Amino acid sequence: MKSDATDTLALREGITALMGTLGFPGSRPVLLGANFNVIFHLHPYPIVARVSRVPSSLRAALADGRREMAVAIHLTDRGIPVVRPAPGVDAGPHVLGGGPVVTLWQHVPPTARSPLAPSALVSRAVDVEEAMGAYRRPLPRLGAWRFSRPAVRFLREHRADPTVATLVEAWGATNWELETADPATLRPAHGDLHAGNLLAGPGGWYWTDFEDASTMPVFWDLASLVTNAWLLEGDESPLWRAARSLPAVERDWPHFLLAVRARALLSTAANTWWSATGEGDQTFAARQRAALGPALDWLVAAGRR
Repeated sequence: MKSDATDTLALREGITALMGTLGFPGSRPVLLGANFNVIFHLHPYPIVARVSRVPSSLRAALADGRREMAVAIHLTDRGIPVVRPAPGVDAGPHVLGGGPVVTLWQHVPPTARSPLAPSALVSRAVDVEEAMGAYRRPLPRLGAWRFSRPAVRFLREHRADPTVATLVEAWGATNWELETADPATLRPAHGDLHAGNLLAGPGGWYWTDFEDASTMPVFWDLASLVTNAWLLEGDESPLWRAARSLPAVERDWPHFLLAVRARALLSTAANTWWSATGEGDQTFAARQRAALGPALDWLVAAGRR
């Protein structure tokens, strides 16, 4: 979902005008990234604008923006370091010219830090899971799973190699399992808690990207953190080993395996879809697909232990 120069220029102009009306004149939007969100640093202010590009109605996009902010505020209140809605300004959501929806966030200047140890990463994920467990506002059911559906539809129509057939077949069984799950087995989750959404800043490490917050299977956030490492490195991955040694995982091994299986299928399907349409890394997606079949077999065997 690339952003061309014309779109980016229009967004810059709209955001600059919006910031002027909010009392921040002369902002210069500097593009930081563009995918399902277009992200600008509004120099010279310590504010970042996130413009949603996920196809949806205006009503749904506004609801998504409000939910993102509510989750970030909740986690902050629970002591979790996160990128917060921008202080000192109406952080939104705002509508740009009747079209895109923009939210405003604090700017976390990139900071060089030593990578966190696997055990420290896992500990931070557990902290988020525990904090999200206390979230009481409504969340979409299985919202983080949603990108798997259009991905699989695309793959059924446009890809026919054996690794895709394995992916699509396993997705069908897992989708049925999730859709028919007892609601009591679903928990509030960040939804996309991988290490790429943990930013190094001047004061430490900050979780970001709350748009996939939803009710998901138990251990979903932990699985989001460790699944790609397990898929590509095997069960000797230090990150995987740190997660599977948790007492909660040992006590509820089947639910952990379900979350890992679903996350592996979501990630592989989505990355294969995006790479096939020119949006993602084809080499990485091919590695995921090649690893998926043996990994699914391993999960079946692990579930019998």
